[in-house]
Amino acid sequence: MKKENNMVEMLQNTEIPEKPMFKPEFPPQEAEPSVVIVDEEGKPTDRVESALKCLPHYDPASCWSGDTLPSFRYWKIRDFAYAYRSKLVTPSKIAEQIITLVEGCKYHKAPTPLLISFDAEDIRKQATASTQMFKEGNPLSIFIVPLICLSFCLSDINLVKLEHSG
Repeated sequence: MKKENNMVEMLQNTEIPEKPMFKPEFPPQEAEPSVVIVDEEGKPTDRVESALKCLPHYDPASCWSGDTLPSFRYWKIRDFAYAYRSKLVTPSKIAEQIITLVEGCKYHKAPTPLLISFDAEDIRKQATASTQMFKEGNPLSIFIVPLICLSFCLSDINLVKLEHSG
């Protein structure tokens, strides 16, 4: 019935000359503590500088205590880079931890790494090469090194052919 009477079109084209009866008004907000307002019209360098001041100080040494690895936390590239350069840990040690973790998951009731397929010896070989590069002071790259042990997992993606029945 709406279509027959062109109600949608009629409502879309309706103009009401009166002002709205209700206009929401909000009380002015007080400035929130610890909130930094970045000038949107300012220079990009100034905006980035003021935004960087809001970030917490990064001290990678605070995460390490002696020879032991730190408790669980999400490692970022700069954490790996610091640990490798400071000789607190090597790519080989990290590779062994990952291998142990993945192989340990095989024996759970619901095996976690259902989609993980890797060759532990190949990962060890890559990690040994990476460790040697760090010892010689010639790492491949700060962005590649943390993943060099895992690059096998990312690069060996096998295509699976789907069979259609019918």
